[in-house]
Amino acid sequence: VGELRYFLDKLPPNHEELVKLITPYMTDDVIKKGPDKILLAALGKALPPYYTEEKLTEWLYSNQLTQESYIELLTEVFVARLPLYEPEVKSFVKKYIKNDQLYEVLEPKLFYTARELKEKETIALNEKLVKDLLISADGKTAQIIITPKLPDNAQKESLDFLGRINTILKKENQRQKSLGTEYKFHIAGLPQMVVAFSDYIKKDSKLMLPMMFGLILLTMLVLFRSGWGMISPILVVIFSLVATMGLAGFIGYELNNITSMIPMIMMAIGIADSIHILSIFFRERHHGKSKKESMITSIKLNILPCFLTSATTSLGFLSLLTSISPPIRVLGMIIAMGSLLAFIITITFLPALLTVLPFSKKVSHKKEEAMAWTRSLGHFVIQKRTPILVSISLITVVFTIFITTINVDNNPVNYFQKGTYFRDAMDFVDEKIKGANLIEVSIDSKKEDGIKDPGFLKKVGKFQEYLEKKATYNVSHTNSLGDIIKTVNQRLNQDKKAYYKIPNDRKELAEDLFLYTQSVPFGRDINNQVNVNQSAIRLTVRRPSTSSEEGLRVMAGMKEYIDKNMSEYETHTTGRMAVFNYIAPKMSRGMIIGLVIAIVVITVLLMITFKSVKMGLLSLIPNLIPLLLM
Repeated sequence: VGELRYFLDKLPPNHEELVKLITPYMTDDVIKKGPDKILLAALGKALPPYYTEEKLTEWLYSNQLTQESYIELLTEVFVARLPLYEPEVKSFVKKYIKNDQLYEVLEPKLFYTARELKEKETIALNEKLVKDLLISADGKTAQIIITPKLPDNAQKESLDFLGRINTILKKENQRQKSLGTEYKFHIAGLPQMVVAFSDYIKKDSKLMLPMMFGLILLTMLVLFRSGWGMISPILVVIFSLVATMGLAGFIGYELNNITSMIPMIMMAIGIADSIHILSIFFRERHHGKSKKESMITSIKLNILPCFLTSATTSLGFLSLLTSISPPIRVLGMIIAMGSLLAFIITITFLPALLTVLPFSKKVSHKKEEAMAWTRSLGHFVIQKRTPILVSISLITVVFTIFITTINVDNNPVNYFQKGTYFRDAMDFVDEKIKGANLIEVSIDSKKEDGIKDPGFLKKVGKFQEYLEKKATYNVSHTNSLGDIIKTVNQRLNQDKKAYYKIPNDRKELAEDLFLYTQSVPFGRDINNQVNVNQSAIRLTVRRPSTSSEEGLRVMAGMKEYIDKNMSEYETHTTGRMAVFNYIAPKMSRGMIIGLVIAIVVITVLLMITFKSVKMGLLSLIPNLIPLLLM
């Protein structure tokens, strides 16, 4: 093989196959330009930037392309398409180049020998920045950490980003299957969690909404034994839901994973008042009254109870405004508006609809038979009032005691059951890498170039040792700029383990840092580990996924250590799990405050309505007992 023209002659004539071989990112406009331009564009994408278009053109159409240059060029093409297996490269050379000697030249350039692989495995598993961070301790699992640079609230871009990753992995799975290998890929992390929430909520909605509609229709049919009695409440629910979502959109509220529950909540709220109206309406119809008379009676008897029901429901959901979570506040506001809209539609649209619909004048059942069981229930409750009051009081007291055993857990991983793709991915990371739970600590020396102070990095190092050795904290890995400096210092001193430490001299430390930043490969720079004026560094603490209570305990211990040993530095703790751990007690506190406010306001409203303090206080009983029993 003397020049690339020979390689050109041996390539398949099919343009699409040619592009597929060299690069998967070729566009249609390039394909239309012809074979030469296809290869030129494909090589330009596959090769490093220093292979300019002029240099490639000269090589492609020059008779002076040496065998060494050709091997170099072809090797770069294969490297750009790594990971490749030996059978793939061998098959390519045999099919398209038909030169066994070429494969013998390429093989040592592309693949490590068994001995070389073993040496590299030993090096990797003895490197702190690799073991239990990028590679599992048994060397069988690798982790690729991707930090997408996406703007805030960029859900569309996040979905597109994950879609591209899934497309790549799908192709890779097919490739692995064709080669007879069994690699498994798992995607974990915050963007995947957001997508998983959305996926499973959509999946549940597709099942639960039709199921709820069906159960409501069946219940209405059994209760009222009328087709219109079954359909009319559903129309109220649909109109209430449409009006609520329309008003929310007009105000400017955005839907999210929390507010996606609104349709199911509105179905329960919208149907309640309709049942009251329909119940009295059909009762009066069975007494032989006209539709108009029956509806007037129903409205007179139900308008106040329905209004109180809707108003107290709105007040209850407005109590969510005390939450620190914006989506929960939005949920409370939308449902509060929806409850009042459902009331308005129930007392306007439903009566108008029922008075124009055709109903049979025939009495469908006897009143005495229908009311027999309710009369028996009333007699039983009155006759056995003392035992009922005592037993309900005792049950309430017992259940109230168990309230103190409730643990508030805000670990989002536990929101998903085992067997779901996100939960399986997080469990896999916890099992193999032992650290799906990240806590990020920003430590600021409050001095410009303070990260170059050996004393500062040594204190951070001692903090890392404390976290890793504290068994109750269950910390699997920590890493910071100090680990990089230690590694560089060891490499510059003949790789002796005694030099895996922070240099005592500030100048020497600065030189190590400079050497690293000038030679660091892509993705390993320190821009995401230090601030602009180099006064602060980032410490990442990895732990398995645990409860919020345990996470708070660990962070409290971290704060105690910092206050005692690093008080001169400014520190901030953050990270996905840290945020979830922090908001758990605050959300609970906010909900309790909102609940107390809602109960007080509802009680005052009932006192004013019934013009009786006694009746208002008695209304607390049916409001509080179910809450305590829950």
